Amino acid sequence: MLQYLVRHLRQKGLRLRFGLLLMVSVTSPAFCQSMNVSNQVFVSRNFMGQPVPKWENGYLVGFEFTPERSPTVYAYDRNGKKLFETFLEIDGADRVILRSMAASRDGRFAFSGFAENGSSERAYFIGFVDSTGRTIRVTKLDRIAARHLCFAGDGTLWAAVQAVVRHPTRNAPDHEILRGYGPDGNLKFSSLLRSSFVATPEDPLQPHPVDDAQNAASQLSANDSEVVFMTSGFKELVKVSSVGKLLSRTRMERPNNSYLTGFALGAEGTVYLSTQEADPALPKIANFVFYRWNPASSKWDSLFSRPSRDRGLPLAIAMMEANRMLVKSEEGRFRWIVAADGEYAFWNQP
Repeated sequence: MLQYLVRHLRQKGLRLRFGLLLMVSVTSPAFCQSMNVSNQVFVSRNFMGQPVPKWENGYLVGFEFTPERSPTVYAYDRNGKKLFETFLEIDGADRVILRSMAASRDGRFAFSGFAENGSSERAYFIGFVDSTGRTIRVTKLDRIAARHLCFAGDGTLWAAVQAVVRHPTRNAPDHEILRGYGPDGNLKFSSLLRSSFVATPEDPLQPHPVDDAQNAASQLSANDSEVVFMTSGFKELVKVSSVGKLLSRTRMERPNNSYLTGFALGAEGTVYLSTQEADPALPKIANFVFYRWNPASSKWDSLFSRPSRDRGLPLAIAMMEANRMLVKSEEGRFRWIVAADGEYAFWNQP
């Protein structure tokens, strides 16, 4: 696969070189320290103006925009220690754009995106990186683009993909949206046909199910036995098994006037969502709200709400792990909260 991508890029006038040069950023400090105070994790990094990083399987992973060259990619462990900061470089390319990232339990990382040359011809790929930042594999994607990534408990990389149409006058072929890749980068199985998503009469002009729409990103998350896919455009919540078998799909309404800030699938299959929402009574004040999906009512049950002016309380869901939830409380500061009898008491956690 790697040789195929290199050959493809060279045919387009590009030369692939995934470098391991350390990037030192003045505006986004890269050093990180661990705070072994209670249950807190502190990451000393400026995430403002950059893609929102992702906590997954005990790691914080993310990338930065670098339009002139290639984006910086980085990862931290569960204690806030930086594992690597490298960048993917493609000589001769006008730009490299990344769309998503993921982290596995055994310390493997994946980034999806495309390389573009001066003629705006693109090569889509998923790059696999180890815990030192070394690129170990690149999988070329044939006529599809991976918009969202996540690692399941068994180490399978799941991707929510979209067909790439080279000619604007042609319709995209039907294709399976969810795809699972093994540690070797090869496709293991796929599921969920694009044609199975039907637009509603009140909103007939929908984007592709994996696209982000109306400030609400489509989401993908996994645990040991399930993968959950939330498409914001088509308002559906879909669950498949770890081998791609459809388990359920339900119509879903996103909370009103909300901006999604976190999404997670618990070990027992419960889906959680965090949002930032405008306060109807005080338009200039935002509320941070946590929700849990209720399969019986097919609705989001509100668990917790707080005004943005209140300090020290949860802002967003970062990650689920067994009976613990990692939440963001301030910029760069995260903490674990523990469930008692399956419930999280956000308001009285230390």
